[in-house]
Amino acid sequence: MDYDDLVEKVGKKIRLCGPRRDDGPLRVRYEDEEGDLVSMRSDEDVDMAFGGKNQVTLHVE
Repeated sequence: MDYDDLVEKVGKKIRLCGPRRDDGPLRVRYEDEEGDLVSMRSDEDVDMAFGGKNQVTLHVE
């Protein structure tokens, strides 16, 4: 999965839950191994987040 696919899928899921207060672009972050939130902005960031993991916690604003 690349960055654009991820943002599209997350956006669709959010729209199913109801309207957003903000129509701006989604801000997607993930928790790294140390518990820090890391912004996702590219395909490489998606690879880093999901690399070898079965589950990833995403934070979306």
